[in-house]
Amino acid sequence: MVHHPPDPARFEFTQPVPDLGETIRAALTSGGGLHRCAERLGHPFEERPEQVVMAGQVLSALMGRHHLAVEAGTGVGKSLAYLLPALTLLRHTSVRGVISTHTIHLQEQLLRKDVPTALEALGLPGDFPVVLGKGRGNYLCLRRLHKGIESGGEMIPDLESAMFDELRRIEVWSRDHTHEGSRQVLPFKPSPQAWNGVCAEQGNCLHARCPFYEPCFYQKARRRLHGARLLIVNHHLLFAELGVRSRGGSFLPPYDFAILDEAHALEAVAGEHLGARISVPGVRRILHRLYHPDKDRGLLKLLGDSAGMAAARDVEERLLFAGIELDEWFDREVQGGEQSALRFRSAGCLSESWMTSWATLRRLLVRNVEELKDDGQRQEMESLLARMNGAEEAWRSIRELQPGDWVHWAERERPRWPLGLHGAPVELGGLLEQVLFEEVKPVVMCSATLSPDPELDYFCRRMGVAGAARCKLTSPFDYARQAALWISPDISDPVDDPRGFERDVVALLVHFGGVKRRGQALVLFTAYGMLRRVAHGIREPLAARGVEVLEQGGALTRSQLVDRFRRSEGAVLLGTDSFWTGVDIPGPALSTVIVVRLPFAVPDHPLTEARLERERMRSHNPFRSYTLPEAMIKFRQGMGRLIRTKTDTGDMVVLDPRIVTRWYGRLFIESLPGVPVRRFRRGVDPGARPE
Repeated sequence: MVHHPPDPARFEFTQPVPDLGETIRAALTSGGGLHRCAERLGHPFEERPEQVVMAGQVLSALMGRHHLAVEAGTGVGKSLAYLLPALTLLRHTSVRGVISTHTIHLQEQLLRKDVPTALEALGLPGDFPVVLGKGRGNYLCLRRLHKGIESGGEMIPDLESAMFDELRRIEVWSRDHTHEGSRQVLPFKPSPQAWNGVCAEQGNCLHARCPFYEPCFYQKARRRLHGARLLIVNHHLLFAELGVRSRGGSFLPPYDFAILDEAHALEAVAGEHLGARISVPGVRRILHRLYHPDKDRGLLKLLGDSAGMAAARDVEERLLFAGIELDEWFDREVQGGEQSALRFRSAGCLSESWMTSWATLRRLLVRNVEELKDDGQRQEMESLLARMNGAEEAWRSIRELQPGDWVHWAERERPRWPLGLHGAPVELGGLLEQVLFEEVKPVVMCSATLSPDPELDYFCRRMGVAGAARCKLTSPFDYARQAALWISPDISDPVDDPRGFERDVVALLVHFGGVKRRGQALVLFTAYGMLRRVAHGIREPLAARGVEVLEQGGALTRSQLVDRFRRSEGAVLLGTDSFWTGVDIPGPALSTVIVVRLPFAVPDHPLTEARLERERMRSHNPFRSYTLPEAMIKFRQGMGRLIRTKTDTGDMVVLDPRIVTRWYGRLFIESLPGVPVRRFRRGVDPGARPE
């Protein structure tokens, strides 16, 4: 990995300073900078003792250069609790830091809301060098845009003729309406085909040789990053950067500490970037940029390379046949079941037939690169060659069953979608220790839900940072007054009687959704198949009562679904995995969260299966040591969707009777401290809470 050696001298004060701990404590308490900021904005100020404790722990970790894990319940105000120590340290030393969160939306919230508040509370200037970092694919490439328009779309083979107008609209926007040039500020949502054809993609940059180098949006953003003291990135960008660094490159400037918010998502995001994945559609997208046979266009067509076009066509034909063989193998193995993922321990199901044509095509492209005179075309070809190399590396890693602690599988993410091939480490702790915790000190990790145990041992073990300091802070919300947990034994068991359970769920959701309530319901599922069937069963009867059913997986994106739900006056929103976290709907717009099943991971998913095997190898009970802790974390995340402020009230309804009938049910209940428990029976509305 390329990273500057740890330099303790950078953490030394550049001038005599007051007690930093007292400075931060004063900023967070009554009469301090945060109080004055709230008064100026006309907001009530609430002193939060938990926030002061967390800020002290973060400052201690930064100054002592040791790793720290913090679980801070909803309402603690963790953003300011880590921003104030970080900015204070930056003010008095020469270090540079990174704050990483889960999504670009959360990055922008930090930059536009929390950072200005923290700067004002500390008396720092508003132009303190804090910069938001986004992956280069979020920025428009002016050279690729102009080439795309100039070629009439020939350089963007997947572009439909009806989409060409999007390029014109993007060009007008880039010229007259934006200084940033990122997709997030584009006033309309471009099609993926159009944006992928004009974005500043990795490996397709002429740097100083580009005629658009000076006005380049990405290069300007990169210069701002290198001039910043605090970088705000997201986990995907952070781990993409760590992967690039491990191969000798970099696109973020060196940094001395990292604060990882929403740290419960680290393992999943790191697995995406440190593992391997390949799919037929992904490889076809590369091939179509070279030559799209159905549309008779692409870079090779533009160059008049008939041999290259024939080779690209041959690869695609063989690839599609290999994909059909893989689908047939998958269908034979699942035998009509709903299983969406299959593990393989030998590569017999993976046809190698297309790789001979692939090698021929690559040789032709290498020859083309050597002969091309046009800088832009040469860079485009080199970029596609790099993508081919990456795809082949992933293919080899998966097909050759990368040795060591890896698991390999084929997965169909949605019904009728093409299969993807995956390879991933069974455990990420060792890799994270190597690429992150040994290279960057300190690393602070925080979230509202990190671990089911009070010492955070489970989280720290999985992250590979057992020696980290730990701090667990409860939420300041009054859950005894604000919320209730409704449970019932009077429902069919989802394991013993799955069909009866599904019928009961449909009946209960029709009843709950049709009863006049203070607000609306978010219904959380653990499987997409059941979500679709239940949505079908409740849509018509709820529509007759004026209630809209919003279903994940339809025409609307996740953010569009949440926005429509927020604005609706009568709706239920049905979602799976991604809706258990990151949905922030304060106030009466969301007054009920319904958990259909306790969120146990599907035990036959290959990655889960391999992790359970690893626990057995250690002589652990895998249900107690892995399955149950993971489910309890997710359960608490579901509760976190319900109460977002001190004035929110609402109900969490669990339809899974195992929370009452099985020994582990009490652990789920006890993981929500202070929440009163109510029981209901079919036909009784849990929303009718006693005052």
